[in-house]
Amino acid sequence: MIKSLIASIVLLCLPGMAAHGEEQQINVSLSAIKTEEYKQVTTSATTGAATLLDESLMQPLKGNTITQVSVDLNAGAKELVVFFKHHINDTTPIVEQKVTPASAGWTTVTLDTPLSITGEALVMGYRTTGVRFLRYGSRLLSGKEWLMKGEDKWEVMSDKPSASIYATVSGEALPKHNLVVTHAVMPAYAHTSSTWQPSLKVINLGTEDATSMEVTLWNGSEKMGTETCTFNAVAYRKSAIVPVSFSTPAAGGTYPCKMEVTKVNGQADVYAANNLSRQQNLTLVEQWTNRKVLLEVFSTERCTSCPAGHQSINRALKDRAEVVEVCHHAGFYTDAFTLTESVKTEWFYQPSNLYAPAVMFDRTCDAVNYPEIFNDNVPVTDITNLSTQCNNQLNTPAFVALNIDKTYNDATRQLTLNIGTSALLNTATPDSLRLTVMLTEDSVATETQAGIAGTYYHRHLLRQYLTPVWGTPMQASTSLSFTVPEEWNVQKMQAVAFVANYNAKDKNDCQVMNTQAVEIANASTGIKGTADNGGHDCSAQTRTVCITQGSLHLPHHCEQLMVFDMSGRCVHTLDATHPATSIAPGMYVLKRR
Repeated sequence: MIKSLIASIVLLCLPGMAAHGEEQQINVSLSAIKTEEYKQVTTSATTGAATLLDESLMQPLKGNTITQVSVDLNAGAKELVVFFKHHINDTTPIVEQKVTPASAGWTTVTLDTPLSITGEALVMGYRTTGVRFLRYGSRLLSGKEWLMKGEDKWEVMSDKPSASIYATVSGEALPKHNLVVTHAVMPAYAHTSSTWQPSLKVINLGTEDATSMEVTLWNGSEKMGTETCTFNAVAYRKSAIVPVSFSTPAAGGTYPCKMEVTKVNGQADVYAANNLSRQQNLTLVEQWTNRKVLLEVFSTERCTSCPAGHQSINRALKDRAEVVEVCHHAGFYTDAFTLTESVKTEWFYQPSNLYAPAVMFDRTCDAVNYPEIFNDNVPVTDITNLSTQCNNQLNTPAFVALNIDKTYNDATRQLTLNIGTSALLNTATPDSLRLTVMLTEDSVATETQAGIAGTYYHRHLLRQYLTPVWGTPMQASTSLSFTVPEEWNVQKMQAVAFVANYNAKDKNDCQVMNTQAVEIANASTGIKGTADNGGHDCSAQTRTVCITQGSLHLPHHCEQLMVFDMSGRCVHTLDATHPATSIAPGMYVLKRR
């Protein structure tokens, strides 16, 4: 199966490029040249592939000539015809040349008459016989392609890999400064009188290494600012993600913004048409309130990959107090801990692609900024790029203020929650805001988790919804009561409340506006353990000791030792870097990892 790759155009430099004024050579292609995949075709006698070299690629090469065409073919090809046309269905090509291909691999055809480049778009392609599979590779830039299925029957390719064909361009007028903007990460919000920090992904299609670029920020047709960014050298056909920082105006409001690369290494870029980012609205907020991020994890006991997945989540987001985690036992079958509401939450997946472990940050799909993360175009993703997703949500202000007033009766195990909410910023659909409240329990022991032997401890297990799964209409105040079952460990439970938009027709329009969580147990002296690394109960590694000597050393086979006084305050941390410390005599709680 051909894997999905970002579409691209790429220029490849041949070794030994001559100095300016002497003849140079570069390779022009829609593919990255290196063959990585195969595309199956019909069993017709003749097949082939073609790619559009559009004006953005050909204009900077104007005045040079195409001297060779190279094609990568499978064994068995009996005939190879390379061609250039103005349009794919032209009956008369500009150039066409027939050869007998090599037994397998790359065949290079030297054109009898080199093709002068005028800057117009060209279709470059080939036809061949004797093979059922054509070779394809990855891309870096976008471009249109066709696949031949039958004599002169060309179909537009919907797949993202690119045909393994390239042209060699020779001449003295090859571009030195030519950056192409391929993608932009543009946060939708920023605080007034602060900084806005987008980034640009660029590919260097100039023959000189790029080490700096001038970027202009536009508000419609009005220039908002210009910044010069310096970075490590980006060689010919290589790419880089370059962070940019612009000062924001003092006035709040929404600004239609786009960025433009205007100079490379202090010189004008030779082709400006491919130097613009997309346009995106930037909303400047005068009063910014930080949010807490809701992290929903999908995991089940039947999932062999989930224990390792929880370890990855713990490593990536450890000590992030601004993250509130809950775990749905859904996404990959169900188990004894699965709630009906969690199964309904599978709605956020692509219907044909349920899996675990998986995550969802604030029920948000940001495929515009991060298409490689949200490749299903839904809020649920795999567990890669966790920090990126988390930080992306933290770059969005809280739209709603949440306050949870909790009362818990130790004798009756009765829990009462009074939840207050108020709008902080305007939303497009205020009548669609819903309050959802749930209870979670950490460090829940099990002996039946697939993928791990012995006792396993579930993290932030979702125990109970106190509202309907899609919440109740947001009000200034909401009161809820619940009796906690005896078998649940109140010392490790939280009440989680969040406000989200709800659109039953669009899973990408259900973003969380803010989240809060409180411990259910009443405050007490001492240390409470939690599940660590997705499978270890820290409380099982916590013990109280009386220290009478003046020093403490890191025990053998212990990665980290945390020392707490009896009020629960961490007073020392020992690890490989600091394996010993002096300590005052007294009673302490030690937690080892």
